[in-house]
Amino acid sequence: MQLTELGIRTLKPPKKGQKLYRDTTLAGFGCRVSQGGTKTFVLVRGKERQFITLGRYPIITLAQARAEAKRLLAEFTLGRGRPKSLTYDQAVELFLADKANAKRERTVSGYKRLLARLTFKSLLTDINPHEASRNLDRITAPSERSHTLVAAKVFWNWCIKRKYTTDNPFTGLSKPPYLPRNRVLTDDELRLLWLATEENTNFNRMVRLCLLTLQRRGEIEHLTPANITGDICTLQPSVTKNGRKHTFPLGPMALALIKQGTNSYNNWGDAKAELDKRIAKLGTVAPFTIHDLRRTGATKMAGDLKVPPHVVERLLNNITGSLSAIALVYNQAAYLDEMKAAILAWENKLQSLCSRA
Repeated sequence: MQLTELGIRTLKPPKKGQKLYRDTTLAGFGCRVSQGGTKTFVLVRGKERQFITLGRYPIITLAQARAEAKRLLAEFTLGRGRPKSLTYDQAVELFLADKANAKRERTVSGYKRLLARLTFKSLLTDINPHEASRNLDRITAPSERSHTLVAAKVFWNWCIKRKYTTDNPFTGLSKPPYLPRNRVLTDDELRLLWLATEENTNFNRMVRLCLLTLQRRGEIEHLTPANITGDICTLQPSVTKNGRKHTFPLGPMALALIKQGTNSYNNWGDAKAELDKRIAKLGTVAPFTIHDLRRTGATKMAGDLKVPPHVVERLLNNITGSLSAIALVYNQAAYLDEMKAAILAWENKLQSLCSRA
């Protein structure tokens, strides 16, 4: 069939497996539809039917996929890889579309956020190491700079393999020395933070849940009724940072917040800046990050509440520390009673702190 935008939208998935709809206007080009309804543009080459994935619809359009297929066919015909004139933004769009087919959604969104920190207006082939270095130097937070550098190197190496460019301008640039954070908020600082998040907004609920549950910021948005049975929450490997299923208890304060709604939140940076301003009107709190709340809770559980380290690690879903790899595999639901006691004690401590005049 001749593929069109309207035709792509109406392609029906097969009952089983995948079905390939070939485009009559370009040899080898087509759209593969899975039984789940996922539509992926592909280029099929040779008698061996080598499938080259071009990207997933609608992340990339039919016109973009067809143009990429033509470029690849031209390269195969000429027998050489000639860099294509692509801007940085165009190449990033193709990169993210390709990674969406093979990586977890969390990984792809991470690439998208980090690559957006870099601003290049010229063609990909014209970007040099000096521009790359200047872009990185604008990122002052060491950890964010390191993550952005890694993402940029992965992206440029992908571009080189695709023949979009010949050199990686980030080669030779090094990450700053890793200095692990050790920021732990004091009891008074926690009280001011709690007071500053009294207004019932989605962001304030998310911040309080970070503190109450000690889960990672990216996992908090998955604390929904669909993942909760009674007072036990289960996060699947697809949403946890370390790719392990995580089962843990929730206290009454956390459950009450979850019932009010925990929607995903994308603009953490600006919202955190506003939170800092609200806190400053109430008292003095040294600079902190949202992730510091996780460390704060873990530290105070172990120190003030005398919760055993292996229980804290199980609650945090850590894969290092006193819990061995074997214990992590065979004791998926272990320590639920101990974790519940720790969470209740932690909520009681916070309630006592935050009820002070």
